Amino acid sequence: GCTSTITKTAIVTGEYGIFVPNAFTPDNDDLNEGFHPKGFGIDADDYSFFIFDRWGELIYETHTKFNAWDGSYKGEIVQNGVYVWKLDFKDINGQDHSKVGHVNIVR
Repeated sequence: GCTSTITKTAIVTGEYGIFVPNAFTPDNDDLNEGFHPKGFGIDADDYSFFIFDRWGELIYETHTKFNAWDGSYKGEIVQNGVYVWKLDFKDINGQDHSKVGHVNIVR
């Protein structure tokens, strides 16, 4: 005739996922024309995405979530090659994240 009850609180937090491609082809064939991160659980209000050339010059910047870079700088298409990107964002739990990588432009 013994009974028992246990109550525990579980806190479930949201997850985030981010994927950043390592190449894109801005060659006006309507396939893979823009470069941007993709993912879920990313706060749209605290988002910054930067592209730098091989000398460290900032050539693209956006604060609009998942806004794509079209491979141009000052109205001209950049050369084929490797460019560095930096992504700063907050996830839906309010934690700050910073990611750095590179992207190849191939035409």
